[in-house]
Amino acid sequence: FMPLLYEFPQPMLKNEAWRKPENWHITNPNIGASVDLDYLKREYEKALNDGEASMRGFAAKHLNVEIGVGLQTDSWAGAEFWERCAAPDGLTLDQLIFRSEVAVIGIDGGGLDDLLGVTVAGRDKDSGKWLYWSQAFAHRIVLQRRKDVADRLEQFAQQQSLLIVDTPGDDVAMVCEIVARVRDGDLLPDSQGIGVDAAGIGAIIEQLTSEEYGLRMEDIVAIGQGWKLNG
Repeated sequence: FMPLLYEFPQPMLKNEAWRKPENWHITNPNIGASVDLDYLKREYEKALNDGEASMRGFAAKHLNVEIGVGLQTDSWAGAEFWERCAAPDGLTLDQLIFRSEVAVIGIDGGGLDDLLGVTVAGRDKDSGKWLYWSQAFAHRIVLQRRKDVADRLEQFAQQQSLLIVDTPGDDVAMVCEIVARVRDGDLLPDSQGIGVDAAGIGAIIEQLTSEEYGLRMEDIVAIGQGWKLNG
């Protein structure tokens, strides 16, 4: 067997042409054989009535539309422009540190079935533009607990944008090392240069403020989540 993956061209995703039944044959070449068009239409109408979350599931399952950027409704409006701004040759943390005059750090804690993320934002000392470098971490157990996204996580790990650790605490130590590199580059502001999730991140704060790393509580500020970010 040779598995094939059929996808809509980007222009059809952007103008939402994937929503039209006459185009569904593009990702369903077996329509009329193993795939019934009337069934897809009924499922589409049900998803339309149930709301955006249901539509995301329908689009991903039946039309192979990637959940996220491919679905414009209720997605982050800046996603399309954000991807265009990526440095063609990539940007390493060392390059960001070298180019920046000041930098701040954001940390969003995970758990044994979630991701831990850290982003460094640095202001370019020549252009004044903001540069961003990010890294995600996960415990290997997440591949078992989140089997629906395990394949995607494996792909991110191959790209090295996600690091999978075997021992709880290894990810925390690596995040602290990242913070230390920025601090040692003399880039952090005098206070509140590290923004953290307000909940579930005690282990990172404890290690950052330990004798080994020597950061102060004044260096860390809790960032509100959910509706508190609306402004």
